[in-house]
Amino acid sequence: MPAGDKADLSGLSGVGMSSDAYHMFRPAAGASAQMPKTLGFILVMSALGLPGVGLFAVGAYQAVNLQRFLSAAQDATGQVIALTHIRSDDDGSTYNLVVDYPVPGSAPRRLTVETRNPDFTAGQALPVLYTTEPPEGRVAGIRTTWGQPITFLAVGAAWAGFAAFILTIALRHNRPS
Repeated sequence: MPAGDKADLSGLSGVGMSSDAYHMFRPAAGASAQMPKTLGFILVMSALGLPGVGLFAVGAYQAVNLQRFLSAAQDATGQVIALTHIRSDDDGSTYNLVVDYPVPGSAPRRLTVETRNPDFTAGQALPVLYTTEPPEGRVAGIRTTWGQPITFLAVGAAWAGFAAFILTIALRHNRPS
């Protein structure tokens, strides 16, 4: 249709629109076949990036809660009471480590932790971090305290970063010249 001709598109959505306005929002020639493919790729990569963002958010939440725990925690020396085998799988065996630790002004507390390390013995001394309100205890150590938040943060950042990297490459590749 020549540029000066106007088509009556008033029946569309109850809004009067000239053909010039219609063509202004229509994809350029040759781009119409490319557009759905690119849009689909963007949506898929965004959806793949969302779990990474979610994992990162979980790790950040855990890190904040751990920092709150550590700021109120006190040190104690606990004693291993028992190490019991609870299950075996393809990755090895899992044990319950039972530790008693003293809390000044109250009865000793008991802490049970799952571990894959069978090298603990009854009577062995272990460093423990605990809080009185709310009552919580953890075996002190970088892996037992920071292991889970760091894992979630790293996996989430890597996953989301990979999706963002692939998406960036795809957008640069499909950028009109």
